[in-house]
Amino acid sequence: MDNIIKYFYNINVDKIIPHKNYYTIISPPNIYHLIITDISEKEITNIIPLTTGSNLFHKIIPNKQGKYISIYNNIPYILMKIHINTEKKVSLLEISNINNIPIRGTTPPSWSNLWSAKIDYLEVQINQIGKKHPLLVDTLNFFIGLTENAISYYNHNVDKNNIPLSLTHKKIPINSTIEALYNPFNLKIDHKSRDLAEYIKISFYNSNKNIINELNTYFQTNPYTKNDMNILFSRILYPSIYFDIYDSIILNEISEDNINKIIATIPDYTSYLDNIYNYLNKYYPLEPIPWLKKRS
Repeated sequence: MDNIIKYFYNINVDKIIPHKNYYTIISPPNIYHLIITDISEKEITNIIPLTTGSNLFHKIIPNKQGKYISIYNNIPYILMKIHINTEKKVSLLEISNINNIPIRGTTPPSWSNLWSAKIDYLEVQINQIGKKHPLLVDTLNFFIGLTENAISYYNHNVDKNNIPLSLTHKKIPINSTIEALYNPFNLKIDHKSRDLAEYIKISFYNSNKNIINELNTYFQTNPYTKNDMNILFSRILYPSIYFDIYDSIILNEISEDNINKIIATIPDYTSYLDNIYNYLNKYYPLEPIPWLKKRS
């Protein structure tokens, strides 16, 4: 592997650490990731301009031929120089710094249509997965219902013609690190509430007792309009964490037992949603969600 790095990038290697789909390359004082990829050269050139707003984003390194993809033994690789090398967990401050990078000239996604498509996909799957994954089937009705609430809330309360966009992330998984936040391949153009909503949801599963204090600080420097707040709450209602776990189970990446934690915490999670609703409602009056009070 060190020969690949030397041949394509003329970098001297001190140490190589293998991982599932990439290698960590130590070349003091620098650290790189050599990543097995299925992304195209064109897609990479579209990603790079998104990272120009901060020198903290990891840098995608072209090879000696000026290409971003290097082929070795028919396997495509990308080399990325790591600028933030820490296992420190994601913070709302770091998220805020990235979300404050404005993006212009783009069209906002149709979230309600995407969420509706997710429901259609799940309802088709129910009969197919029943015998193999009975736990998943038992939980689907609740989370499909939560998704329907998110769709309804979004459609009835959000001005679709007034959605400013910024730099956000495709995913912020539970226990995600700051290093992952600055991965250019995880970037996505969306409304800034995308990342905040994910952080609020993972804070529940990470038992983050400081979430309200963090939100107080966040909103002091990140003012939200009423429309922003409605977008935010619709995204909070959407059960993305459950669906990430669901997909991983269906793809046999993790055991079905991983859904037990989600099942066990449904009553507490409903109370948490109610508390977050009441908190956000202090900034702008939000549409009432009667079932939250009934279940919490």
